[in-house]
Amino acid sequence: VSKGLDLVQHAVSHAEPASISISQDVLTDFFQTICTFIVQCPIKDLRQRSFAMMNGILDSLEPSSRKDMTMSIATSCPYTNIQSLLIDRLRTDTFREWSGNVYPQSDILQLLKSNLGSINIVERSEPILASLNFLRFLLVKESKDDLNPRIRIWQDVPSIRSSILAPLQKEIDMTISQCDRKPEEDPNPLGLPRPQMTDEEMANANSKTRTDMLMLQDAIARIKEIIGGASLFEGTPRSVQEENDSLKRST
Repeated sequence: VSKGLDLVQHAVSHAEPASISISQDVLTDFFQTICTFIVQCPIKDLRQRSFAMMNGILDSLEPSSRKDMTMSIATSCPYTNIQSLLIDRLRTDTFREWSGNVYPQSDILQLLKSNLGSINIVERSEPILASLNFLRFLLVKESKDDLNPRIRIWQDVPSIRSSILAPLQKEIDMTISQCDRKPEEDPNPLGLPRPQMTDEEMANANSKTRTDMLMLQDAIARIKEIIGGASLFEGTPRSVQEENDSLKRST
């Protein structure tokens, strides 16, 4: 495996940007195999090198193919941690290619809406958080007063607020409430598989879930500050410029 990674990385490192031309079906099958290997491989170094190799191949595709391939993997990959990393990559690529004709397009917005419409919020917290961050980026990048909007995301704000953020916030509140139940009231508030978990493991799982929900809650609050919805937290909302500066630093 290590030698195989070395060979592919060597080939990719010597490829010119946007120079690789392989059918999408072949690349999709290859990337799905790599994703499975990354998740199942017990050796950290091999996992990191595999993901770096996948990113290297994506970098070698021309922009339109790179976007389509990244979206295809992010949509079809069954592993939520890989999905979140790919959504983050899409956000980074969108930032870099904003002035071009490839990014962004309405299909990216549809991908985010699909992820944010997921009801299994506990298991899918990572891609949901990545999608919220991406959504915030698009709202900041294409300001409400933009005279030449690229994706017209502000036209979708009423729908985003009512059909995405409100239901998502409701699920977050319910999950946090379940996590806050006292053990004597419900030792397994999230309904996690009980036979293989000790009380300590159950408590740790509840604590992690609560932390994940608070992160999602914070991401929603930042979006509401931008679109003018009521903030979930006290404090002064950050300006669009401050949001833009923050996104540039994170990218």
